[in-house]
Amino acid sequence: MLKSRTARARDADIADLQTCLTAARMLYAQLRADHRKAMAEFDALLVARDAAEARLTQIQQVLAATVRAQTQDASALQQAQGRLRALDTQQRQVTRERDAARTDVARLQAELQAAHGVAQAWQAKAEELQHRVATPQAPPALLAVLKQLRTAAHPDHWCQGQAANALAHEVSVALNHMLEWWG
Repeated sequence: MLKSRTARARDADIADLQTCLTAARMLYAQLRADHRKAMAEFDALLVARDAAEARLTQIQQVLAATVRAQTQDASALQQAQGRLRALDTQQRQVTRERDAARTDVARLQAELQAAHGVAQAWQAKAEELQHRVATPQAPPALLAVLKQLRTAAHPDHWCQGQAANALAHEVSVALNHMLEWWG
């Protein structure tokens, strides 16, 4: 009977061990399933981390480009403000020059009106003197000499083909003009 008790105890121990082994196998299977699931989640987290890092890199690049653009914009803004200040200074200078030019124009217009008045007075005097002064008459002795010269220089006296024929014609024409002028 001793044997039987020992055999029973051993059988009970074996049954307990088999139960423990079965439970351990199930636990192991569960742990393996959980491990696979955790590894899948871990792999998904790695993929998500890589995507997040790539996105972060893109954001950093965009941020760096934005900072560069803002720096350039700030520089351009400073330059534009400088140009605006220069233009404002120029505008004030041009306004002063314009005002001075208007003053000069007003002064010159007054001077022009005064000069116009003086010119009209001189014009009136000139017209008065012109009416007073008669057309000058040549002295009779000069008229007689001019008539003699015209007769002597007339081309008809030189029609024998002398070389002075053309000269005589020119002298005659000039003398005729003088005679017409002097009366």
